[in-house]
Amino acid sequence: MARPCSLRKGSGSDHYTRPVSEAALIEAVQANRVGEVAGASEAAAGVAVLHACEMIAARLEATRTEVAETLSLAGVDAELAPIDRFPQRYGLEATVSDLGTADAAGEALAAAGFEPWETWSGAARRSFERYGDHRSFARTDEVTTVVRVRWRSSSARSTWQRLTHPTPGDWHAASLPSWAWRLYPVVRLGRLAVERFAPSRRYAGSLGPFLTTPVALLEPLLDLAGVGPDHRVIDLGCGDGRLVVAAATRGATAIGVESDPALVDRAHRRAAEEGVADQVSFVVGDARTADLAGVDVVFAFLPVEVIAELLPRILQRLKPGAIVLIHEQNRLPRWVEPAPDHSDLVVGDGAITVAHRWRVDPESA
Repeated sequence: MARPCSLRKGSGSDHYTRPVSEAALIEAVQANRVGEVAGASEAAAGVAVLHACEMIAARLEATRTEVAETLSLAGVDAELAPIDRFPQRYGLEATVSDLGTADAAGEALAAAGFEPWETWSGAARRSFERYGDHRSFARTDEVTTVVRVRWRSSSARSTWQRLTHPTPGDWHAASLPSWAWRLYPVVRLGRLAVERFAPSRRYAGSLGPFLTTPVALLEPLLDLAGVGPDHRVIDLGCGDGRLVVAAATRGATAIGVESDPALVDRAHRRAAEEGVADQVSFVVGDARTADLAGVDVVFAFLPVEVIAELLPRILQRLKPGAIVLIHEQNRLPRWVEPAPDHSDLVVGDGAITVAHRWRVDPESA
């Protein structure tokens, strides 16, 4: 039986809740085909989703034009893929001839505010030069827009190549001396063997690259978790602190945990600008070891594999009645335990996600 779900629509401070009978929309979001499913629906949820997709498409078209001009002015020859009719993510893809051109594209994009997700050095860089097929760059304002610059197609790879060609998970898994870069295919085979028998140890990119929660989703997500005055809230992987600050404006005491000191600096500035610096605190640290004592609500917008790893430990450390809320467009891994108590389709102006909630059993005290 499908879990109950509800539509949460956000537009600034104006949002509402409406029952949704079409749980297929949640499945469609997780399959990256929500526009197709929503287009066949006459329900309020379908209409809201299509409106959000149209706003995403319009913003992406504007960014695509900007990126094309930026690369052209830098003398970078790149072919930008067209925008889907009903996109649900803020992503662009550009194709270039080789890694050197991709690096040049990255330098040009940096001038427009896009930052590289990952950089490699030593043996990892040499392996990346041999096996890598794309670089990703991201810029954050109200949303995070990702530009993937690809120079090599992976579609024609054989099964053996897919098994042995190293990926970011392998470059993160082992730090090899520069001369040993050819050993990364062995690292990959070993890592895949471990993950086959222990899926909860699947690579999650450390705590993952920074993707922000869209501004339009902050209020409905806070509503789903019931955040109000006197609550103690923590956001694991808080990024630039936007959700922490939004919780503080409701009277909550809010904490952000973030591994990137530069993002923590941004978060402090945001809190000061919003006049809630005395209600918030930001910690440079690891979400895996965050102090959860006395916390009423835990938020996390992290890669789903990270959530699968963290969830049991989070729930064990929370007081009875506390809420955990995570949101993601991707499906939760099948090994997530326990399953969420409730899942919700969350739609805002130009933003779509699926939120999952867990509540610590009050009887467990």
